[in-house]
Amino acid sequence: MLKDIFPQNAVDLGFISKNGVVYNYFRNKEKKLYELSDYIGCMSPANTTYLLKNNTYLDKDKVAICPNAIEIKERVTINRKTLFQNITYLLTDLFFSMEAT
Repeated sequence: MLKDIFPQNAVDLGFISKNGVVYNYFRNKEKKLYELSDYIGCMSPANTTYLLKNNTYLDKDKVAICPNAIEIKERVTINRKTLFQNITYLLTDLFFSMEAT
């Protein structure tokens, strides 16, 4: 899944010009990536609308909302001692596996 709206976000932030060589280079790359991708993930419905409006050649079935976060359904509490022990075990395993290679 391809994600991002670049180089347009760089234009919106004022980093590059829409009339420049840099924009045209990355815009062409963007179009090729869109063509090659099975799916294009957008952060929000507004991003989906923008993407489809500004890239009319795209198949709308390739575009989906796919935020970079999850919705937490249940809050889990863990005591600090258990958390510290788990981190210690992970770091120990990592250290010994790095030494073994």
